[in-house]
Amino acid sequence: MTTCFHEGVLRISEQPVSRRALGGLGLGLLTTRDLLDTAEAKKKRKKKKKHVPATTSYVSVAIWGGLGTANGKFDNPDGIAVTPDGQTVFVADTNNSRIQKFNGAGGHLASYGAPGSGAGQFDAPFGVAVFGTGVVVADGNNNRVQTIDSNGVFGTPFGQFGTADGEFQVPRGIAFRGSIYVADRDNHRVQKFSSTGTHLLTWGSEGTSNGQFRRPFAVAVDAANNVYVTDVDNSRVQKFDANGVHLLSWGTAGSGNGQFNVPEGIATDRGGNVYVADTLNHRIQKFTSAGVFVTSIGSAGSGTGQLGKPASVAVDDAGNVYVSELDNDRVQKFALVEKKKRKKRKKKH
Repeated sequence: MTTCFHEGVLRISEQPVSRRALGGLGLGLLTTRDLLDTAEAKKKRKKKKKHVPATTSYVSVAIWGGLGTANGKFDNPDGIAVTPDGQTVFVADTNNSRIQKFNGAGGHLASYGAPGSGAGQFDAPFGVAVFGTGVVVADGNNNRVQTIDSNGVFGTPFGQFGTADGEFQVPRGIAFRGSIYVADRDNHRVQKFSSTGTHLLTWGSEGTSNGQFRRPFAVAVDAANNVYVTDVDNSRVQKFDANGVHLLSWGTAGSGNGQFNVPEGIATDRGGNVYVADTLNHRIQKFTSAGVFVTSIGSAGSGTGQLGKPASVAVDDAGNVYVSELDNDRVQKFALVEKKKRKKRKKKH
């Protein structure tokens, strides 16, 4: 049995209704539901709520530092690292030749090191990374790597000036995730070591092709052991697997989204996002692990929320972003804020 309309009257027919019987409307064979489901009935159906995407932004929640030599003061703070819980922040206070330790709100806890080339001394410490309950440090002008435990005790350093495996020409950035990764700046390469300092792998050479570098400054490793490197003079970020195989490059010189002007520091978060300290553009840029631009933090200046040559960046598990600023000699902490976009209501006439 089928149902059809004829001359405005609903009729029941024992025969199927063809297109010809319906005036060639191209409707094919119809069921009772098809004909009763009129435009009026469709309007009465409940509309599905459309997903409203959230906008991501950051707000400055803490600032500490200032130029000086006292505890809590800085002179060109460079590398920065934070424990996953956000409770402890380490800063490479480069021109003061020390590492400073703070709580998550900027309260000073300890200082390690002094100028020099002996045990427990630094000459321009650039990079710092959380290393178990302590830190591992790229001791730049001493061309070596040093470790410090949670009690402030220095371990046996490794490395010296040179071009051979295990040697450095200004180790700039450092990361740790099971292994130690070092951005060997003036050798234009990345070196990988065991946690005890045994050389494991070297990749990279000077150049502009994928897998080559022109002054790699910083290195970060995500939870999947992807390795990200800021390739400063090529104005880009390069992504590798843990064996140094090139996976992806992104970025060009400029000031637009996804472009860089001296990209120095780099970090990843627990979601795999990548943060780049775009130093001379005075901002932090956030990307997906595929290099897709997400948002930026900061603008040039010395006010709250502004940045003066951000050198390095770190992120805790809550998504808080910590930035060291060369020009402002300070550290600034940003908290993630997500706001849902409001749908525009249609005006009633």
